[in-house]
Amino acid sequence: MTTLRGMYDNYFEARARNVNLEDITSSENNAFILERLRNSDDAFKAMGITGDNDDWLDENNFVVREGDSLGWLGYFIGKSERLESLWVSHLPGDDSFRQGLAQNQSIQSLCIYSDLREAGGFQNFAPFFRNTKTLKELFFGSNISLECAQNIALLLSRCQMKSLKSIEFGENEINDEGLAEVARALSMQPQLEKLDLTWTNSGDTPFRRGYAALGATMKGWKSPSLKKLYIFVDDIDDDGLQALADGMSNCYNLEDLVLGANDSVITEVGLRALSALLRSKKICLQWLSLGFMNIDDDGITALADGLASLQSLKSLNLSFNDIGDEGLQALAASLANSDIEKLDVSCNGSFSDIGLRCLSDVLPTALNLKSLNLGGNSINGEGLHALAGGLTKTSSLRWLNLANNAIDDEALQVLVEGMENLRNIETLSLSGNRVTASGLSVLTPIFHRDSCSLKEIDLDGMDIGDEGAEVLAEGLRGNKSLTKLMFDCTDVTDMGWSAFSRLLCDTSSVNNTYLSNHTLEVIGCRFDDQFNVIPSSVKHYFKLNKQNQHDVTICKILMSHADLDMTPFFQWKLKLLPLVVAWLERARSCRAYVEESITSFERRELSSVYQFIRGLPLLVVDGFYKQKSTHAHSKKRKFDQRDK
Repeated sequence: MTTLRGMYDNYFEARARNVNLEDITSSENNAFILERLRNSDDAFKAMGITGDNDDWLDENNFVVREGDSLGWLGYFIGKSERLESLWVSHLPGDDSFRQGLAQNQSIQSLCIYSDLREAGGFQNFAPFFRNTKTLKELFFGSNISLECAQNIALLLSRCQMKSLKSIEFGENEINDEGLAEVARALSMQPQLEKLDLTWTNSGDTPFRRGYAALGATMKGWKSPSLKKLYIFVDDIDDDGLQALADGMSNCYNLEDLVLGANDSVITEVGLRALSALLRSKKICLQWLSLGFMNIDDDGITALADGLASLQSLKSLNLSFNDIGDEGLQALAASLANSDIEKLDVSCNGSFSDIGLRCLSDVLPTALNLKSLNLGGNSINGEGLHALAGGLTKTSSLRWLNLANNAIDDEALQVLVEGMENLRNIETLSLSGNRVTASGLSVLTPIFHRDSCSLKEIDLDGMDIGDEGAEVLAEGLRGNKSLTKLMFDCTDVTDMGWSAFSRLLCDTSSVNNTYLSNHTLEVIGCRFDDQFNVIPSSVKHYFKLNKQNQHDVTICKILMSHADLDMTPFFQWKLKLLPLVVAWLERARSCRAYVEESITSFERRELSSVYQFIRGLPLLVVDGFYKQKSTHAHSKKRKFDQRDK
């Protein structure tokens, strides 16, 4: 007996090769998409299904209009072995489409950007969800009404999708009841490794039932696989945090926990529950982010015991809270002798020398700390002096952010002295401070260290001007590590850019060109609207440094010196000739950058070799007669030996 599905398969299978795609689509682009699916185009791995009114133009979008056969669309998607990503913002109900889509075993990522209120809605995906063995990522990107939440919940609760590893709700509005519906449905998906909930409460009541349901779901999972939990909502209070902490106590594989964007007040009551979770020996969190959570000194003190017990912690983000000196002291004590690699306590208001001294005392014990963010905390000279004591005993730090504080010229000098042992520092941000143009000269010792590893420095928001440009350009002479120097260049004139031009390519002699800076790739201008003020010659040097790093010195020499003076090389005599020829061979790769024709370049090449040979005529003659003399002496010795 032939089933309905069998009839479906037979109908499309018999006609697939010969069907005229223009007859079953409403546009050339739709026909082209079906053709790429039919031909198993290796490059066609992602597509979308949208409506005619969607403001989302993309050549990979199948725009559903009158005249499009959704049955054929479903069939070709179902047969595809190349399609990996599908996004949908419009999907009218069609049974033949559902049957075709359900057969697909290549789609790994499905993104739904609509509440899909059309006929069938989310249930169009039900057969696909039941059959898929490849779907790994599911994304919902629209505001979620209660009806929509119920439909999503129904979809997720029907069966476990064992291949599904990640569910993400991106910047949606939902109410407490809708969150509870979705949270309960997730009980069927214990195999999830990532759950990302970015929600705004659209209702009049807090998310109490929603958080309670989510906590109960996580608590009830058997052998949960959850590794990453991201919750960005505006309504986490103590009760919600307690419910979430209770649920997470069952998630032994949890590595990343991000809670943020909260407008409610979290007190020590909620944070004490989180601290108890962190103290559990079964929890192995490596990444903990609690930014924008309204945590104050009492809250961080309540959390400190848990942090001290969490030996697996590698990254801690406490930015944009209300932590002061007392909280910083408690935090520092909890991190003593830890394996933490990244600490962010930026934008908490104000840290004085009291709190910073406690942090300074702990820094030498944090042997793996690579990133420290203290930006936006009104740190002044006294605070920096307290911090510098710890920096002098720290060698692992690679990234240091002190932006938007109260650092002046004198405080910068203290910082530079404190960075004496920071041999591995690669990025330093000082933007938004009070350093003057002349005060920037204290950075020169950092640039000139033989062991300097600094790759990026941010001085944005300072009054640099021509004076600062000249100071920085002079300070960077001889530096071979810095690739990016960021600052506001609106007040830099030709005088300042001339200093940078000399830094990048000093044309006064071949030797000075060789000794110019060949590592800088970006100077100034964080924003695109400032990029146009940079002279074209300086931009060209950036391009050379970035794109032709192996032969950049050769390129600059050829650009700046039409005739190469070979006289300095005469002291090495003819033994240098092979090196001269090899250098000129390498120089051919730079011809495109110096915009020179092949004929012109070959003339310069022959001229250089000619100058070198012409400068050594006596050496050539002496070499010839020395060879003749050696040959004559050799023949004489042979005759003498024969006579004996």
